[in-house]
Amino acid sequence: MTDPHALAAQLDEDYQSVLEDLIPTDTALILEWQKTTRLYQRIQDYLRHGYGDPRAQASADQLADLIDRGHTRRPITAWRGVRSVGATFGNPPPQVGDTYRFIGLVAASLDRHIAITEFTTPAGPGGAALFCLDIPIGTPSLWVAAAGNPAFRYQYELLLLSGTMATITAIEYAGTIPTISMRVGA
Repeated sequence: MTDPHALAAQLDEDYQSVLEDLIPTDTALILEWQKTTRLYQRIQDYLRHGYGDPRAQASADQLADLIDRGHTRRPITAWRGVRSVGATFGNPPPQVGDTYRFIGLVAASLDRHIAITEFTTPAGPGGAALFCLDIPIGTPSLWVAAAGNPAFRYQYELLLLSGTMATITAIEYAGTIPTISMRVGA
C-alpha cells in the first residue's frame, strides 16, 4: 500500500503548474467546497438531480473546468467512504464486473483511514462501504489538498468529474465495512 504522505508530496509536484494558474475566484471556490456550508451539497444536488440555484450551477461548472485542467501523471489508489450503499447503487447490490457511473463530483482521499473514519458514518440504508479507486494516468482531476484550506490538507482530497465511470473489480467483506474495489475509466 502506498504511503499517503509520500504520494501527497508527489502530487504537489505533479499539479504545481495547475495550482500556479489558479486565480482568486478559483481558490475561493475550492475553499468554499471544503467548508461545512451547504454549497457542497447544493453543487452535488445540482449534478445528481438537475436542480439548484444559479450559484450551485455556476460553481459546478467552475469546478468541472478546474478538474479538466489537471490530469493524473501516475497511477493512484484513492479511497472514498460511502455512508449508504443503498443510496449509491440502489437495488440490486453491486456485483463484480458491474460498471458504475458516478453522479456528482467524486471526492476521494489518498488515506484509507481518513476515508473510513470521516466519511462512512453515520451509515445509511444498505450500510456504509469503502471504495478503493484505481485511478489511471491521464484521469482529469483536481488536487484539492494543495489548493485548499491547509487545515484540511490531511484529508488528501483528489476530486474527479461527475460522470466518471468505474468497473467493480472486487468486493471484500473483511472488517467492519465492505471494500468495493473499482477501476476508474471503464
